Amino acid sequence: MDAVCQEFAAAFAENFGFLQGKNLVLYGLGYRTGGLIEALGDKFRFIGLMDREEENIGKIFFGKPVLGRAEVIARADAIVIVSVSFYDVIFRRIASLWTEHHIPIYFPNGIQAELSGQAYDEMPPEAMRLSKEQVKADIEAHDVISFDLFDTLLMRKVLDSETVFSLVEALADQPGFYKARKEAYSDAQKERAPTWEDIYARVMLALADSGAQKGALEAWEKRVEERLLSPRQAMVDCFSYAKTLGKSVYIVSDMYFSRAVLAALLSSFGITLPEARILVSADHQCSKEGGALFDVLKEREPGEKRFLHIGDDLYSDVYGAEKKGITARRIYSAKEMMRHTIFYPFVAEEKSLIGKTALGLIGEKLFNSPFPKDRVDDRGKVAVRNERELGYIAYGPLIFSYLGYLLRMCREKEIKKLLFCARDGFLLQRAFDRYAALLGVDEIETKYLKISRLLIRKMRLESSEEIRAFAHLPYRGTKKDFFWQRFGCDGADRGDLELPRDFSLIEGELAAREGEIIAWSRAMAKRYESYLRQEIGAFAGAALVDFGYTGSTQYYLSQFLRMPLTGFYLLADMTHDNPYNDGQDKYSCIFDERDRRGQKSSLQKLFLLLEAVYTAPYGTFTALEEGGRFVTAPLTKNNLYFAVKEKIHEGVLAFIEDMVGVWGNEVFREALSPVLGAKCLDAVFGEHVAIPQNIVDTFYQDDILQYQTDRKIFD
Repeated sequence: MDAVCQEFAAAFAENFGFLQGKNLVLYGLGYRTGGLIEALGDKFRFIGLMDREEENIGKIFFGKPVLGRAEVIARADAIVIVSVSFYDVIFRRIASLWTEHHIPIYFPNGIQAELSGQAYDEMPPEAMRLSKEQVKADIEAHDVISFDLFDTLLMRKVLDSETVFSLVEALADQPGFYKARKEAYSDAQKERAPTWEDIYARVMLALADSGAQKGALEAWEKRVEERLLSPRQAMVDCFSYAKTLGKSVYIVSDMYFSRAVLAALLSSFGITLPEARILVSADHQCSKEGGALFDVLKEREPGEKRFLHIGDDLYSDVYGAEKKGITARRIYSAKEMMRHTIFYPFVAEEKSLIGKTALGLIGEKLFNSPFPKDRVDDRGKVAVRNERELGYIAYGPLIFSYLGYLLRMCREKEIKKLLFCARDGFLLQRAFDRYAALLGVDEIETKYLKISRLLIRKMRLESSEEIRAFAHLPYRGTKKDFFWQRFGCDGADRGDLELPRDFSLIEGELAAREGEIIAWSRAMAKRYESYLRQEIGAFAGAALVDFGYTGSTQYYLSQFLRMPLTGFYLLADMTHDNPYNDGQDKYSCIFDERDRRGQKSSLQKLFLLLEAVYTAPYGTFTALEEGGRFVTAPLTKNNLYFAVKEKIHEGVLAFIEDMVGVWGNEVFREALSPVLGAKCLDAVFGEHVAIPQNIVDTFYQDDILQYQTDRKIFD
């Protein structure tokens, strides 16, 4: 049994001790299932297996029968999902065995699977009925049209104004600014409609002993506002439509900026209106909520005219307008719309400023339009429109988090060279290079390392023991293909072969060809050493970069080079009993001392989603021929759909650029939680988000080392 199976079996025994003596069914027919049965068959009562293919029912795998649904219901005390497919997909496929027949179903980390409860309220019916056509019809039916400004025509890329104050405090390095700014507005509001001058007079009093510079803080707040603002294009279209119809159009806003400042701000987004038609509480010393600012509007338009006001706030925009006999049409802010989606729990729970920034960007991406039907389908699911959007909201936060971690670790460990391991590193290197360029970082060299677990193992075949261990790795196919793929040997026998079960069928031939195999392995190793010297150079001061998990590539490469290596991982097994940790310097972005194995991390079940996107346009590296030509395995579906994955990655790059755009080139100092990134990835591929089927159909499981390739993740 290989080290991966041994580690998995050890974790299983640790996580499922409470199920000893129970009738257990294992879901999955892969190598890990066989490893569990071999290692733990005398400790646990494995009565059978399950698989999605009905044609396998009744067949024997690893000495256990594949059971049909009826037999599982009759005999099983519990089901453990072992398949390396996407666990949540499998659970939804068999969830009725729990909900209807009360057979508990577990993920491999020991956690019982449950249908996720909906931790948010569905979008109100009146919101779902709202459309741009309806708003345009309202405009047509009225003479004077007024628009709210913030969260209506413009929105911030954060979900509330207080986040703006926190960003100013962080970026200006002015402790206490957030509290002083918030209290200054509240205190000024008690006396009159606050102006910019009122607010900053109070801010400077509160920060008098801090050495704060008024001009610098004012400049920072305006700069942050400019970075964050974005037009809500659907509402801007309605605004333009009203002007085209010749309506009297106004902007009415409770705001501390003057009309001159707001006019310039609007103009920067191509929204033009004479200053006289911008009515602001700071200028007129009255507000919408009290209704008096609407009195000003009506004074500007005397006579029998029909007034319509459009805005997001229930109190100031709706009740305030209606007090003055003005028809009000409420539209929804991005934050309010987000509150009715699967993302709301993240918004409610996130405490970090950079996490709030990331969620704000997702909110702007998804809910720039105030019309829910533009984004939420008839089933209440958030609709992802295309590959770029999928990359932005699902992968962007996690990859951004990892890139920041890599840069911080390079600075801390004085690493000057990052080696991105194939094939995960093909797009990941591009992401890091783009991230570094945005931040002006030029001291870190990046290289793409042509390597694979399969290739590095082939170059370590120095003895009969190593040859036998390599041959024992799971394989399904023909004997002829096996000898060619594993050992570069020609063979005539085309009979079927399944390993490790059928090892006795090849044992004699392996022994007979041992010398040939060792010579082949040494020759390839020599060529690979030449490649490393030429392309990579010295490994001193370098670190390998991979997503995870056991670190076997790093381990075998270090054995090949006969030197310890440094490795950075998104999630790694950091336990002392992981044999691939021996003699290695490893660091895991997601790490919990209480869970060194990483089994409790939600990312554990999401690796397939990473590997399905972070691949390359070619197959796994399988050999290195004379002349330095790398041989790759035949293209798998993930490779064939690489153009789709590149578009998804474009969305990731857009998220990175937007985060840097908000924070500037010091963003790497703020650690965006990879846990939040994993939650976003999990949520987007869950039951509350609708991804176009043509995109979902490009996601495949791809693992040539275990020879289980091209199985759809979502089926």
